[in-house]
Amino acid sequence: MMTFRHFPFFRRFLFRRYVIEIPRFTPSPLVHPILSTLNQELPPTNNNQQNPLLLTTRKKYEQESCAAAYELVTLFGRLHRNDLALPVLEECLSKQREILGSDHSDTLDSMHQLAVLYNEDDNEEEALQLEKECFAQRKIVLGEVHRDTLISMHHLARLYNQHRRYDRSLPMLKECFEHQTRLLGETHVDTMATKQTLAGLYTYLGKLDLATELMPVTTINRPLTKPVDPSETYRSTLVSMNDLAMIYMKRNRYDLAVLILDTCWRLRQELFGPGDPDTFVAMFQLAKMHIRLHESLKALKLLEDCLRGQEDKLGKENRSTLETMHTLASLYWQLERLDDAQSQFECCLERRRVTLGKSHRDTLSTMLALGTLYWNIGKLDQALLLIEECYTQRIQTLGAMHHDSLIVMQSFASLLLHLGRHSEGLKLYKNCIDKQRHLCGDQHGNTQRWAQDLIEWYKKLGRNDLSAQLSAELRSNILIPGSK
Repeated sequence: MMTFRHFPFFRRFLFRRYVIEIPRFTPSPLVHPILSTLNQELPPTNNNQQNPLLLTTRKKYEQESCAAAYELVTLFGRLHRNDLALPVLEECLSKQREILGSDHSDTLDSMHQLAVLYNEDDNEEEALQLEKECFAQRKIVLGEVHRDTLISMHHLARLYNQHRRYDRSLPMLKECFEHQTRLLGETHVDTMATKQTLAGLYTYLGKLDLATELMPVTTINRPLTKPVDPSETYRSTLVSMNDLAMIYMKRNRYDLAVLILDTCWRLRQELFGPGDPDTFVAMFQLAKMHIRLHESLKALKLLEDCLRGQEDKLGKENRSTLETMHTLASLYWQLERLDDAQSQFECCLERRRVTLGKSHRDTLSTMLALGTLYWNIGKLDQALLLIEECYTQRIQTLGAMHHDSLIVMQSFASLLLHLGRHSEGLKLYKNCIDKQRHLCGDQHGNTQRWAQDLIEWYKKLGRNDLSAQLSAELRSNILIPGSK
């Protein structure tokens, strides 16, 4: 766990900059001594004259600053305010590298925590590089089977998963799980977390028998009593239940999946309270399962209650709150409540632009959804502005060969065709399909749908030669020349 004992200067940096920005923040008694001395300055240390009283005062001052800073960072995590926690950790890591060195255990703790925050903030490349450095240093300093080294190994494997480097993540997770089982035991929270990640990867890769073998199926029948202080171990049990529900979903056992998710939500309400962030997560996941089962009214009630609770407890700009708002807007659209859908999408887009930035993937997802909604209700000028902006941003941030870029490219090309800009639309649509075929192959669902749509456009515009050429290429499964 990272500490701040080496940095008394954090007292001013943290509290002056951040405490006033947190809504509904009530400092605990641990923080009050620091708040009460914000405007006091300690005289500088004179190396030639060590004053015992001054040194004692400094020591107490540093200890109080550490405790308050640590509590503040923990508070940021509970509030899901990574935007506040990130600059604190970045400053901390910079000073630790300078004062303690890059191989000090406290520096490595901060390095790991910062990699975790980068990943949560979608800075996946920075997270990967930082965790690789941390893991390499921990193996040298602490040894290959130290608990902290294995924590870094687990997180690095998860990052490889996100980059779809399963050739790297799968053996790493197996090795990590074996070491943790021997070192910590099968029921330790770290071992259980790695087991859940490994089972999730097996599920994704279609190895459902291996996934089911790993998952603690008995947890759904385990007697549950409310602990005096709910621990991370208990939260981990509920996470295991959630992962088990995902395995049942992959096996098309939606009846069991929704039963387990409903149980998780109700247990979290009972144990941690209706306003706990994890309770909202369980509520949101249950609602999405109801959507998958076409139980729209049940999902609607859950999402509306979840959004109200998140806005009250987490804040209107919280990332989880905005994800719920986006999903609720999509459900309104599905239920043909178009005015409600438009209102929610517009509000979500405005808040995401402010809190996440105009080029963030969540912002662009809402931008594309709202642009498509405008298109469907006949607001073509507004649709064109949003979809074109989304297309430009995704090309700049992800590149033209990314799956998300191709989705918005297809939407933009199709809109241009509907607006009568046939030359631009056909060229862009053809380019999009070329890239899609190269990236995913001729048999991919999007490739087939988009190619058929473009063939229909060719026919509609009298370009039967191009229509026949594309049809022949798809039948022969030959990549378009130059598409590579």
